[in-house]
Amino acid sequence: MPKIRHFLLCFIYVLVVITIVSSYYRFVVNRDFLVTYEVACDPLTTSCFRGCGDETCVDTYPYALVERPAYLLTNICPNAQADCLISSTCQPQEQSCHTIFCDSVLGNDCFDSEI
Repeated sequence: MPKIRHFLLCFIYVLVVITIVSSYYRFVVNRDFLVTYEVACDPLTTSCFRGCGDETCVDTYPYALVERPAYLLTNICPNAQADCLISSTCQPQEQSCHTIFCDSVLGNDCFDSEI
C-alpha cells in the first residue's frame, strides 16, 4: 500500500510541474492570450461605447474595443503599446484582430452623438 501511495504522490507532483511549465511557456514565452483595450471612436460614423471619465459619470467619452493576440501587439509596438498609434486599428492583413463596436440591442450603454 505505501508503494502505491508514493507512486500516486509522485505522479501528481509530476503533473503539477508539467502544468506549471506549460502554462509559463504558453503565457510568458509565446504570449498566447488575447488583449482587449479601448481606442478612440467617432460617434458620428460608428456606434461607440460610453466611457466615464470620473466616478459620477458626468464626463463621458466614446470608445471602441480592439481585441488581438498579445504576440501581435508586441510585434507591432515593441516598446510602448499605450503610445503606439498603429495599434489603435486592425490592419487588413491581421485576421485575428477585431474591432468591437457598441450594440444597443445587446443592452450596452452606447454613446449618443448630439447632432
